[in-house]
Amino acid sequence: MKLTKVLCIAALVAMSAAVANAGSVLNDPKLVVNKPGIGGTGGVTSNALGIHSNALLPCPPGDVCFTNKVTNPLTPIMVNFSLLDSGTEVLFYQGNGTINSPSNGNNPRIWIEIVGIPLADQGTELFNCTSNVFTSLGLGVCGGSNTVATSSTIEFNMFGGTLTPGEVLDATLTSTPEASTVLLFLALIPAVFFATKRWNARQTA
Repeated sequence: MKLTKVLCIAALVAMSAAVANAGSVLNDPKLVVNKPGIGGTGGVTSNALGIHSNALLPCPPGDVCFTNKVTNPLTPIMVNFSLLDSGTEVLFYQGNGTINSPSNGNNPRIWIEIVGIPLADQGTELFNCTSNVFTSLGLGVCGGSNTVATSSTIEFNMFGGTLTPGEVLDATLTSTPEASTVLLFLALIPAVFFATKRWNARQTA
């Protein structure tokens, strides 16, 4: 029994150290920008009609609306860090013509930025991005993925896809386990198994 207590205390100390060394999230944030119906986040739809037009479509209430200005890195689509593990943001393309982004990475590209990153999550977590609309760096990995945020914002770029006025995208920001955290819990499994075996052996002795 004493051995079990010692192992449990050691596990708590190890997990506390992991928490102290990580940011407030403890997990690497991943931005997912998908089109509903082709592996998106579950059929989130906009309130506006998908009418193809060179004029700007009205922005549906509650949507994050953008124009072709997002092909400039200075005016990206902005997603707030507070979206982390809290649901889906609807991104609505109002128009200014069709955006055709070549798969070779030449302009135009679509730029998207996570804003409002807390200080505790800067310089700790790796930020990533994927999309089923843009091929980007292959398999839908957005450019700039696997990067540590050094400020309250971090920007990704997507290319190899097409957007027409009225199209809707789903944006989610989720936390994925850091490798070190996963390894920590895996390392505890043999210790717990050993302690349980020793305890059972003593009870049957």
